[in-house]
Amino acid sequence: MKKRLSWLLLIAVALSMAACATYQVQPQPAGERSGFQEKIHDQQKRINQGVKSGELTQREAQILQANLDNIRIRYKNMRSDGAMRQKEIAKLEEMLDRNSRMIHNKKHNPVERMD
Repeated sequence: MKKRLSWLLLIAVALSMAACATYQVQPQPAGERSGFQEKIHDQQKRINQGVKSGELTQREAQILQANLDNIRIRYKNMRSDGAMRQKEIAKLEEMLDRNSRMIHNKKHNPVERMD
């Protein structure tokens, strides 16, 4: 009887740990700008500044802007249930990091805007 109870307890603990790992969420306090929103805002400023300074061609800016718009949509969809899971957070971080590198690379490549 004692072995059976400890075995059931072990199974219950393992199942609850698996459930917690699968469904971890990150709540965000109302009214606070998340780190994702800050990064998106920063990237938008960098794109705008690159167009204004001539570091980005119109085509480069269109590509970067389309990427950023896609990230915004994905972020909104991921947040639609009120919280974000760890996999969603990791995916969004990856997308933002990739777009940030693209902004840097396109702003520093030898292609110049034709006036």
